[in-house]
Amino acid sequence: MTGKHVANYLERWIPRNSAWERDSVGLQVGDPDRAVENVMLCLDATEEVVDEAAAKNCSLIISHHPPFFLPLKRLDTANDRRGKLIARLVKNDVSLYSHHTNFDFAKDGVSFRLAEKLGLQDVRFLRPLKNTLKKLVVFVPEEAVEAVADAIYETGGGVIGDYTRCGFRSEGTGTFYGGEGTDPAVGEPGKDERAREIRLEVLTPAWRIDEATRAMIDAHPYEEVAYDVFPLDNDSVNQGEGAIGAFPAPLALDDFLANVARALGVKALRHCLSKSDDIKTVAVAGGAGSSLARDALANGADAFVTADVSYHTFEDFHRRLAIVDAGHHETEAPGLDGLRKRLEEFFTSEGHDGRVLTTTHDTNPMISYIA
Repeated sequence: MTGKHVANYLERWIPRNSAWERDSVGLQVGDPDRAVENVMLCLDATEEVVDEAAAKNCSLIISHHPPFFLPLKRLDTANDRRGKLIARLVKNDVSLYSHHTNFDFAKDGVSFRLAEKLGLQDVRFLRPLKNTLKKLVVFVPEEAVEAVADAIYETGGGVIGDYTRCGFRSEGTGTFYGGEGTDPAVGEPGKDERAREIRLEVLTPAWRIDEATRAMIDAHPYEEVAYDVFPLDNDSVNQGEGAIGAFPAPLALDDFLANVARALGVKALRHCLSKSDDIKTVAVAGGAGSSLARDALANGADAFVTADVSYHTFEDFHRRLAIVDAGHHETEAPGLDGLRKRLEEFFTSEGHDGRVLTTTHDTNPMISYIA
């Protein structure tokens, strides 16, 4: 098991290309081919986390927040926080991999786990992403269709929500005339030929379409492959911003706030009031998600749990939507539990007996003072 194996597994669920364009996700420091025994998870990689990882034989740290949003112009390993972190990682031979907005946008990612932590049911994306899918259509002789379909599925095609290996097949007749020097898989050159073919259609993530197309062509028996690639404007069922769900029964506002504080382990919450005291439908967005407040209101939410909310956002939505600022760290931390479970299942399926640990260090730089 190497860091590259772990990254490849994660990126089928949390694709790097689904992150915001300016985000810095993927391998931050280290060797992707370094053997991995144990993995340590954290929201923020600090020197203390690196020391803990080294002490617990974790050669790979996976953090939610990438440490490098801007290019490094110098590497000061004595005075600069990022420089000291790099030095500590290199000294301990520990690699650092980060996902950020791609994990925020993933189904069962940060916002879905936050919704689950609060006890919401029937959770779905608050704002599904668009333009994330393409449809690959290829015409295949019947005897080769399974091999071609499998090749596309292996690249991550055919995933719709919790379903995999999704596709559509219809029968038809292909026609061709092989010119001089051709070696057709069906029929003979120099003759008008007809062949029974299957039209195979598979949805593919837009960022994997080139890989899927290459794999399809490699598996196809024809010298020249007839295929189409269609862009789609569908709402994605696998990537989106925020999440929304509902409680089995409405809660009074004070009971709802107590539930949020208890579930996330916070001692103080900032909030405004909703249009009524009954809270049933709730939108969430881990981290700084206040830009989704209008989506929450448009989707019928009574409350919206997120972080880093400005005064004027509270003012705009007061008595319309109970916006709750529960803390950046606190609203993102539930994502680590889901990530740990996924990686543990992956290790088990691969016969790897390594452990997936969550740091014991509190890396939250924000501290609340309760007078």
